[in-house]
Parts: sequence; structure tokens; C-alpha cells
Amino acid sequence: ALRLVLDELLEDGANEMNGLARMTLRRAQAQWRELDEHLAWCDERLAAHEQENPEVRRAGQLMGIGPVGASAAVATVGDFKQFKSGAQFGAWLGLVPKQHSSGGKPHLGTITKRGDAYLRTLLIQGAKSVVNTAHTRSDPISRWVLALKERSGWQKAVV
Repeated sequence: ALRLVLDELLEDGANEMNGLARMTLRRAQAQWRELDEHLAWCDERLAAHEQENPEVRRAGQLMGIGPVGASAAVATVGDFKQFKSGAQFGAWLGLVPKQHSSGGKPHLGTITKRGDAYLRTLLIQGAKSVVNTAHTRSDPISRWVLALKERSGWQKAVV
């Protein structure tokens, strides 16, 4: 919304904005445009990397995983074949509960948050998108996500 009205606001000499505020906002607007150009360049590089690397392309086909998450996963993990299952990958990433078990009674706590925080954050953000939009799809994974969300709640379903 600010982007739409900022040029008009800065050009309007009749408003009560003083010269210093106008100059400051023009400079901030120029930095904003420059940042947008840098981000566009980074997006182009990520898209090119995805096209060049078959592992990144394959990871990017998963729901909730875009070029950034796929590139980060491949760069961080390297060879996914080192994990025997998705549960083992989740444990490596720090998405398993802490255990406080005694006398044969298991007590599970919060997730351990060990492993790569950046990759875990990207994957959880992607999972939030998948859980939020699961009701719009009818594939088996989306149906499973909806059932999981009903059983365990939104946050636990995301993790």
C-alpha cells in the first residue's frame, strides 16, 4: 500500500511534510528499489541453480518446498541417501521430541531443535503453507494433513 502512494505523497507539495522528511523518504524509496533489484537477482540465481541441479529440482517438487528450501536442503544435507527414513531425517534436523522417560512410562516434551536452524525454519514455513492450503486439494497427502490437523492441532501438524 505504501509503494502505491509514496510517489504521489512525495510529489504533493501541498501536504504538511517538510523538506527533510521528503528527502529522507526519497532516499529510503531509492534503497527500497535497490533492494528489490538485489532480491530479483537472487531469485534469478536460485531459479538457474534449480534448473542446473537435478537434486534441487527434485526437492523443489515437494509440496511446500520452493527453490530456496530445496537449495538449502541439498546444500546442507548433501546426500539424502544417508538417511534410512524420513523419521531419521527429522531426528537429524531436530524435529523429534525430548524424552523424559522413567520406569517404563514415556513422557515426550517439546522438539529438541538440534540440527540446522535455518533449514528447519524453511521446512516449517513450507509446512505451514501446506497445512493452511490442504483443504483446497484432494490428494492423499492433503487428506492425511487434514486428518492430522484434526487429531493433533495446527502447530503439531505443521511440525
